[in-house]
Amino acid sequence: MWFEKENIDTKDFSIEELIKLFNGSKKEKEIAFTYVYNKYSNRLYAYCLRIASSKSDADDIFQETFTSFLNSQKNEFEVTNIASYLIKIARNIELNLKRNKKEFYLNIEEYDDILLIDEKDKYEKKEEMEIIAKALELLDFHYKEIFVLRQYHNMSYEEIAEITNEKINVLRNRYFKAKEKLKEILDPILNEKIK
Repeated sequence: MWFEKENIDTKDFSIEELIKLFNGSKKEKEIAFTYVYNKYSNRLYAYCLRIASSKSDADDIFQETFTSFLNSQKNEFEVTNIASYLIKIARNIELNLKRNKKEFYLNIEEYDDILLIDEKDKYEKKEEMEIIAKALELLDFHYKEIFVLRQYHNMSYEEIAEITNEKINVLRNRYFKAKEKLKEILDPILNEKIK
């Protein structure tokens, strides 16, 4: 086959090659799915942890996202931005979970293992992240979501618009308001911490 000449583990497939694989034989689909999982799982899991109410919810959302992705590939594969597509699936799963539970909390303590922090600064960074996480808990979902996607995932407004089906100017405004709301929440806490 056309892809067997190279080592699949080190191959970086183009979207066109992935489409060809996903629309090919069972073996080709397995190779494409493994590639997508290996390439996007860390980023997706980090998103799930930041947006879910608990680590167990994040684990469920993560697993269900890839299950949904795999099931969606039974038809002809036509996705052009896989990262955005996976985040959109995870977002929809979380929204459904949120509707069912009627609660939404972020627990940053449970994903300390993925934070890239020097050991000597670990406690201070963790404390700062916990303060930010608690402040994020106070925001409405749409403010929290835009902040997480922009700050933690470095997504463009265009990518976020694709995920949320919102207009870019609405997202810019929402992001600005999210930062303002976080500043209002964090200023008294940080001023007290400095004293």
